Amino acid sequence: MPELTHVQGTLIAVDMAVASSDIKETIIDKESNSTSPSTREDEHAFSLTAAVLGSLLGCIVAASNMYLGLKVGWSFGASLFGAVLSFAILKPLTQILGYGYFGPSQNCQAQTSASTTGGLSVGFITAIPALYRLGLMSETVDPDIVALTLWSISAAFYGLFFGVPLHKYFVVKQDLPFPTPRATAYTILALHESSNGQKHARIQAKLIALAFVMSITMTVASHWIYFLDKIHLLYWIGRAAGSLALQKADTLWGWQLQPNLAFFGAGIIIPTSTAVSFFIGSIIAFGVAGSPMVASGYLVGPYGFGKAGNGSAQSWFIWSGISLMLFGTLAELFLQYRSLYRAFTDAVISIRNVALEAIKGKVPMKQQQSQEDECGTRFQDLVRKTRINEADFMPVLLNQQIPTWWWVTGLVLSIIATCCVLGFYFGIPVHHSLLAVFLAFFLSVIALQAYSTVDINPVSTMGKCVQLVFSQMSYPTVFALQRANLICAGVTAAAAAQSVDMVGDLKTAHIIGASPRAQFHAQIVGSFFAVAISVPLFVLYTRAYPCIIHESDICEFALAPALGWQNVTKILTTNAAIPHGSLACAAVLGAASFIIIGLREALDCYGYSTWWMPNLSAVGIGFITPSPSISTAMLLGHILAGVWQHFRPKHAEYRTSIAAGWIGGVGIAGIVKAALQLGGVAGQTVKFNCPIDEAGFVKCI
Repeated sequence: MPELTHVQGTLIAVDMAVASSDIKETIIDKESNSTSPSTREDEHAFSLTAAVLGSLLGCIVAASNMYLGLKVGWSFGASLFGAVLSFAILKPLTQILGYGYFGPSQNCQAQTSASTTGGLSVGFITAIPALYRLGLMSETVDPDIVALTLWSISAAFYGLFFGVPLHKYFVVKQDLPFPTPRATAYTILALHESSNGQKHARIQAKLIALAFVMSITMTVASHWIYFLDKIHLLYWIGRAAGSLALQKADTLWGWQLQPNLAFFGAGIIIPTSTAVSFFIGSIIAFGVAGSPMVASGYLVGPYGFGKAGNGSAQSWFIWSGISLMLFGTLAELFLQYRSLYRAFTDAVISIRNVALEAIKGKVPMKQQQSQEDECGTRFQDLVRKTRINEADFMPVLLNQQIPTWWWVTGLVLSIIATCCVLGFYFGIPVHHSLLAVFLAFFLSVIALQAYSTVDINPVSTMGKCVQLVFSQMSYPTVFALQRANLICAGVTAAAAAQSVDMVGDLKTAHIIGASPRAQFHAQIVGSFFAVAISVPLFVLYTRAYPCIIHESDICEFALAPALGWQNVTKILTTNAAIPHGSLACAAVLGAASFIIIGLREALDCYGYSTWWMPNLSAVGIGFITPSPSISTAMLLGHILAGVWQHFRPKHAEYRTSIAAGWIGGVGIAGIVKAALQLGGVAGQTVKFNCPIDEAGFVKCI
């Protein structure tokens, strides 16, 4: 999830959790604390208030994920946002009003519903825009609203229900790290343990709110004030120095400064290797390699598709970007093939046992013993050293578990509904729909293994492998084949993403000792909100910015994920030719991915530092994203975080709260700007900093 799912905002929660030096002691104390809130009768009760509030907070994250996903292909989780703000809102209210109870379990329900609501955007920034850009749907989105809504329901609830049996293996039977859900749980427990935790939460909530307001104000103001949107530093330096090259680097290639607080916030959160690798990808494609290739006449220009000859730098490097992301992910998964094999076979056996138990009584089947890999990453080793056996404290009673008939019935109904929706609205045969359902389960197992160990959710990248499967199906026309390819791969990836989010939330609940049944209710509430917010957001953005669904050389959004899916569909279903040089470069980089990742794993295994090695997926996104200003802004944000850490280490933990507010604010401001665009409100009234064209006119580009 380009794979927006590669960078989960749950990294915020990791940083948040490790900021508290007392978290581990907090959890251990909770085990022996007889006055723990878990002794209350209402501790495990489902709180509709918490679920609805969490869902509303998740709507903010959904708006941000839609905006940022279309912009750059990244999304951020809602765990911290939902956990901290729901605590800051509901904890004082319950104390002041003296009504209800808000403990760790209810806090967990709020962050669960927030996470569920904010996580359905994957389909609307990948497969769905690609469908429209290939002319496989209506001319506008409006006639397809019902179909898109039902498609969203299929993805959301199918992933919700088959996540339940998977959690029994990945959460209950396995002792996997689950870095982000674990950190989220530690954060929630720390908030509820003492007055210091509540004071800390209030500070964080204030910082998030201030950053949120600041972000909205700046982003909305940029509709009228141009320099709040782009700063043409290279152009004006080049103009003063008489350098045409610097001016073209700015105006033609897009090397500008973009003071978008969401990108600065993202830079604060992401690891150094990701920020630097993303920037390196942009430099190569739209700088040191792309510019000479255009100057020599080998490429036609910087951007655009369908150009003569070898095309533009954007269309030439997109295949190298896709290759890096796809083969980089496959290489990561290949290194875990033993764990993946055990995970898949044990998960299948677990589901079989549950089903037979429901029908005939308990039917045990021996499962393979999970063994630790001989060599793990530094983070995994750290987790193993500090791991606490969650099963040893705060046990969950049987009446708090999710009844088998709930998820079995829901799963059967959701499969039937999926087949009906895909068949009636998209003309996909039942057996192809069932194949998509099976592949979603298979993809979930793979994604969960990766997410639970290295905190990477590769469903969007793996969705391209599903596209390869469906490209081999027989359809009467290329139109029908392409439509089935994108629809089935899209619903598979979206369902798998929802399933991974659900299992992660259940891991958080398991650590806290919260009721899985209450979490399941919260996820259902969040799923309804996810469907209710995702389709209207997509409709709004496509009305305001038609370039999202129609080919255009100039667009507000980079559309990196959609372009990846669109071009993969073309090459798999038609005889579309890729320039030989581009194909050769993609092949070499794909092979290099296995070598580089294998080398990194070997160095890591023997204790050597690997911080200097590139994040290949981030380099690939840099190749695909046709706006170097985005990677520049994220790198500057990361540098800002490093400076903050150096000079104010005691307050460095608050940087993630500010980043969360910045990211959330830009999402809401994006909705306001789209509404202004639809309303025909004149923009760019303050033209300071706009370049001057050859005729001497000010031209804000």
